[in-house]
Amino acid sequence: MSSKEKGKLAMQVGRLYGSNRRADKPAHIYLTGLKKGGQLYQEMVNKNSGFENYLIDLAEKTHVELFPLDRIVYLSPDSCTPLDDIDQEKIYVIGGLVDEGIKKNATQYRALEANIPTARLPIQEHMTRLDGMPTSLVLAVNQVFDILLNFTKTRDWSQALAVGVPRRKGFVAHSNTLSNDQRDDHNNTHGDAHINAHSKENSNNHSNAHGNKESYTHSNEVT
Repeated sequence: MSSKEKGKLAMQVGRLYGSNRRADKPAHIYLTGLKKGGQLYQEMVNKNSGFENYLIDLAEKTHVELFPLDRIVYLSPDSCTPLDDIDQEKIYVIGGLVDEGIKKNATQYRALEANIPTARLPIQEHMTRLDGMPTSLVLAVNQVFDILLNFTKTRDWSQALAVGVPRRKGFVAHSNTLSNDQRDDHNNTHGDAHINAHSKENSNNHSNAHGNKESYTHSNEVT
């Protein structure tokens, strides 16, 4: 993972943390595979004022070492399984991979190697594809987190996805659940929408979040 990519990931974690602080039901967040003193850790400190005092659990161990495998769900845009609901007893892993460094099936293969089930955000099921635009299911770490956090509050995937999926991904929310930003885009375009995301350190970096018992893990394997 390049220095530029690590810097982008650090900023995404800062946005994620800000969203969690503002949430009515904040999640319990873990940053796993994060080595104190390492380059990614230093980027976190440099990009986020007060990072060392964040109410986040930091761990050098990976999510596989920290949690029972039967409780882990690895979120991957390449998974064949849509995430229908959020189980409060599960740990949801968001891989630490940035957009420009994405390799197709990277998170899927990693999960399979560890014998961990995967799931993807149900973008295709709850959003509309824009005609004439390329599509992507890859989202930034903070965007995935915001969607999960919103779903725990609203229990509505269409509304939650409208919050975190930018129009440039080639999907829009159904017209009755458009966010303000997507509504403006929708009025100037014909079509509808969906998405996904990741950021990477060395290969097993993750963050986890628990709050109202849900757990979200952000994995940032750093070299």
